[in-house]
Amino acid sequence: MSEKTTFDDILNDYFFSKVLRPASEWSYRKVVKTFTEFSEGKILPESICRLDVLKWRRHVLNEQNCSKRTWNNKVAHMRALFNHAITHSLVTARDNPFNGVVVKPDRKRKKTLTREQMKKIDLVMHRKIEQEQIGIHDPRPNALEPAWFWMTVIETLKFRGMRQNQLLHIRLCDVDLKQGVIELRP
Repeated sequence: MSEKTTFDDILNDYFFSKVLRPASEWSYRKVVKTFTEFSEGKILPESICRLDVLKWRRHVLNEQNCSKRTWNNKVAHMRALFNHAITHSLVTARDNPFNGVVVKPDRKRKKTLTREQMKKIDLVMHRKIEQEQIGIHDPRPNALEPAWFWMTVIETLKFRGMRQNQLLHIRLCDVDLKQGVIELRP
């Protein structure tokens, strides 16, 4: 099978072997698509060598101006697919061409707010809540309305150490108001 194995074959086998969220499958497909577009569809998985990967890296970093983190993310996806392909004899290669090609990422700025910024947010939100309670509403559409709701969201993030994505995916069954508990998924 290895000489004619396509990226779709590897993806399908990988997805049947793993339990992934639809968003994760979409990410794998997207990364494979970017590689096949770079190679103009001329390279089958069987024939990929380290030089092909290094050329793709140069293209992604220098020509597409993607961040080093983006590159490392692409490589992690491709490395996982090729580890699977090698382990399950979908390709004859013994070495994964996506090993050893990560780049050291730039220092990432923390996504945190200063105490001063947090105080400002609290003041604005409390003022907005007070205005809503006495019936003063901005006639223009306002992303901060209803203010009580957004204040709850902000305080949940601030005091619970919750990630944004976890907050976005809370379901009603995850919240136990009697116990005061929110069950989070990774």
